[in-house]
Amino acid sequence: MGRVKIRDIRDFFILREEKPEHATIKTSRSTGRTEFCYYKCDIDFDFDYMALTMMVSIIKNVLGYGLLSTLKFIDCDFLQGISIKDRIIEFQDWESDEDSKEHNPTLPMFKAFEFKECNFSSIDFSESSINLKMRFTQSKFNTVNFNNTKFQDLADFWRCDFHESTTFYKTDFLGTTVFSGSIFHENVLFTYSLIKKLIIFRGTKFYNGLDLALAIIPGEISCFDIDLAEFKTIHIKKLGNKHDSEEAYENAVTYNHKIPINNARETFRILKQTLISQNNISDSIKFKVLEKKALQKEIAYQRQDEKEKSKEGKGSRNEVLRLKLEQFNLWLNEISNKHGSSYGQAFKYLSIVSIPLFYLSIICHENYTFSLQMNNWDWQVLGKYFEFLLPTHKFDYLAPKSTGNLGYYFFDFLGRILGGYGFYQFIQAFRKYR
Repeated sequence: MGRVKIRDIRDFFILREEKPEHATIKTSRSTGRTEFCYYKCDIDFDFDYMALTMMVSIIKNVLGYGLLSTLKFIDCDFLQGISIKDRIIEFQDWESDEDSKEHNPTLPMFKAFEFKECNFSSIDFSESSINLKMRFTQSKFNTVNFNNTKFQDLADFWRCDFHESTTFYKTDFLGTTVFSGSIFHENVLFTYSLIKKLIIFRGTKFYNGLDLALAIIPGEISCFDIDLAEFKTIHIKKLGNKHDSEEAYENAVTYNHKIPINNARETFRILKQTLISQNNISDSIKFKVLEKKALQKEIAYQRQDEKEKSKEGKGSRNEVLRLKLEQFNLWLNEISNKHGSSYGQAFKYLSIVSIPLFYLSIICHENYTFSLQMNNWDWQVLGKYFEFLLPTHKFDYLAPKSTGNLGYYFFDFLGRILGGYGFYQFIQAFRKYR
């Protein structure tokens, strides 16, 4: 079956008679409900609310006063997009009595709106309320606008591709919302969106960034097997006029599809806590690490801002020092066990730290000196290395009643601290699955 071009709404009237394979009707014997399906249509006009209401008239002429359950478009290309703005799309049965003739024809008479394997140049449901099931299956979107859209029922985006940045701004998801298997090629933000019941991210791929920080979530998030890595973020400087900083922030998360670094950190925290609450500890570790990395960047930005404030006489040197110590703490956690996720990294850290300190403490001891000649080396002292690793070893573990200079005690004490810390990090990484 080839494709058919639809250049005007009137083409839908003649499609069923001239090319019935492109417009089919399937009726269920048990329920009496009917599916009206359009196949392989290239719709080359602006599909707006008027087109939708005229389509209702077409279906009415074909079905009479039957019950339509689903209006389907399968393998259709909306070349000029769909634009149904500031409208209420809802279901109302057509009855066969006389009162039905007074029925308002501007209301669709179907319970579900389904698009399968469709391509949209653009889609705009802004300021609209959709009071029926909306399904998009294996479809591709370019520009989308769901600002202030209210999904009263199911909103299903199964295995869909979103090719451009997407912001669900003040979008109300009141029923179940599904993004399973979908791919977001650019940033996706849920800015002030309401998730009242359930939103599902199963096998969802985020090739760029995700922002859940400003979402209102009285309902539940179900997420597993999602593909999200560290992504590019922006920093909103908190300098000068506070109003300007707030305006820059709102523009970023509302119109420019940019994700501030603190929003990224909060998003990773939300995903981590969601997975922990579902007892999915293994997947939560990934987002724990990403949260800590985002926090490192955030603190680095804060420290830079504080330095600039100090130059202007508005900042605090104590605050700069505090932020620097926080950075050091996070850096040490990263190099010692990758924020609790890798005991291999902990072993590497322990080896890199302890071996040089053991060697330095030895050459500062009275019984040993530095030499480049291997025949002068005492290989038996290597056995003392494992004793050195114990934070509770005695100072004269190399030889009874022996002493060393100040350097010996310094490197020995430093080895106890960093070695003990390495052991702790090693154990923490082993316990990552709890």
